[in-house]
Amino acid sequence: MNYFFGMPRYHFHVCNGDGFTENKVVQDFAGPEAARAEAIRIARSIMSDELQSGQMNLASFVEIEEEGGNLLATITFPEAVEITI
Repeated sequence: MNYFFGMPRYHFHVCNGDGFTENKVVQDFAGPEAARAEAIRIARSIMSDELQSGQMNLASFVEIEEEGGNLLATITFPEAVEITI
């Protein structure tokens, strides 16, 4: 893993049912938990947009990849929110 000023870099890839959207922007975070929080924020933002259109694909997910290419985690859309009935 490469570090820029002591912070690891992460890539985020979204799979929304139409395939992957690779994030070409490298983002620096203090560590894996901060990167995970960003993946959750990304998933919630996409779900919010989908909900506004009246459709939501709960099979979608966000992958967190370390700069070296190692898959750190996968955050599913249902995992990113708490739904109660």
